[in-house]
Amino acid sequence: MTKIVFKSLAGFFVGVNLVVLLILAAPLAYAETLAAKSDQTPVRSGPGENHRTLYLAGQYYPFKLIKQSGEWINVVDFEGETGWVHQAAVDTTKSVIVRINLANVRLGPGVDYPVVFTSRRGATYKILGKEGIWLNVLHKDGDIGWISRNMVWGLGR
Repeated sequence: MTKIVFKSLAGFFVGVNLVVLLILAAPLAYAETLAAKSDQTPVRSGPGENHRTLYLAGQYYPFKLIKQSGEWINVVDFEGETGWVHQAAVDTTKSVIVRINLANVRLGPGVDYPVVFTSRRGATYKILGKEGIWLNVLHKDGDIGWISRNMVWGLGR
C-alpha cells in the first residue's frame, strides 16, 4: 500500500512539474507580433533613448517580440535585424510587410482578380481580413487590396 501511494504521489509531482515548466516556457515559445503605431518609430541599438537609432520604422511595420526590459521591447524584423522599441510606440495591430521586390495587390482574394496596384519590398500594411492564403490589407495612405501571404512577412504568415 505504501509503495502504491508513493508511486501515485511521485507521478503527481512529475505531472505538476511538467505543467509548471510548460507554463513558464510558453512566453518564450510564443512570439508575439507587434506593429509600429506611426511613421518614424525609432528602432534603437539598446533599451533606452541614450542608445543610437538603427533605423526608423514606418506605420504598421511588423516586429516579433523577443523580450521586454522595463518599458523597452527587444524585437526582430523581417530581415532578421534586432533592435529595441519603446512599448508606447508599438501595439498589437495585425500587420505585414512586403518581403519580395514587387508584389501585386489585387481587387479580390485570388489571381483571377485584377491588380489594383503593385507594392515594393518594405511596404507595410494593416490586415483587415483573411481568406485562404489571401490577406485584405490597408496601406497608411488609404489604399486597400488583397495580397498573397507568400509575398509578406508578419502576422499574416
